[in-house]
Amino acid sequence: MLVQRAGILKGKFAGNAGIVLGNSPSVNMVDPKYFDPFITIGVNRILRSEITPNFILFCDKGVVDRELPWFKLYEGNYIIYDHLTNWRGRIEGRPVFEFGLDAGRIKDDIPLSNTDKIKRAGTSPGYAIQIAALWRLNPIGLIGVDFNAQELKKENKDSHFYGKGQDVRSSGGGRFEGRNQVFFSWFLQACIKEGIQVYDLSPIEDAPFKKCGYPRLTIEEFYDKYRKV
Repeated sequence: MLVQRAGILKGKFAGNAGIVLGNSPSVNMVDPKYFDPFITIGVNRILRSEITPNFILFCDKGVVDRELPWFKLYEGNYIIYDHLTNWRGRIEGRPVFEFGLDAGRIKDDIPLSNTDKIKRAGTSPGYAIQIAALWRLNPIGLIGVDFNAQELKKENKDSHFYGKGQDVRSSGGGRFEGRNQVFFSWFLQACIKEGIQVYDLSPIEDAPFKKCGYPRLTIEEFYDKYRKV
C-alpha cells in the first residue's frame, strides 16, 4: 500500500471543481448524478450512500471499527489523520494520503499554504474542505454539512442521511457551536482571499450552517455552471 502525505497533491487539481460530502440528510435530497463531473471528497459513512467519492476522509477510530466492511469495499483513495493507526493491516490495496493537525490558532492564511498540517476544525467536513483548498479545487461545493442533527433528533427524524429510522451509531452530529461558526467563517474568508470560491449546496433552508454566510447554489446550478463540457 502506498502511503503519502496529503501535501504531495498540493495544487494537483487546480482548475477542477470539487464537492465535499458530509453526512447530514441533505445528501439524500439531491440526485447523485450531479456529482459525477467533479472531484468528490466524502467523509466517514458517506460510503453507505449511492455515491462513491474519489476520496474518503476519516479521522475517528470508532468510524473505522464500525464501518470496516464498507471501507473494504471501497475502491477509491483514502485521506486519514496521521495519528489514527487502527486502519493499518485492515484496509489494504488503495492509496492513502495522511494529514496532520496544527494545534496553533486559526490564522488569516489559506489552509495548508506552506504545510500539510491543517487547522483543528472539530468536525470531519472541516478537515475535508481544507484538503480541498490545499489541492486547489476551485470552486468547492459543500453538501451534507448542515449541523442540524440536534433539531432533527428532537423531531424524531433521522439525523444522518443513512438513518432510515435506525440508530446511526455516530458520535457526530453535535449542536452548532460558536467555535464551528468561527472556523467555517474563517475558512470562507481565507478562500475569498486566495480566489477560491466556496458554495453551500444544501437545499435545507433553516440549517444552522447558514449562519456562516456561504454563498448558495443549488446542485443543479453548480452542475450547469462548473462542469466541463
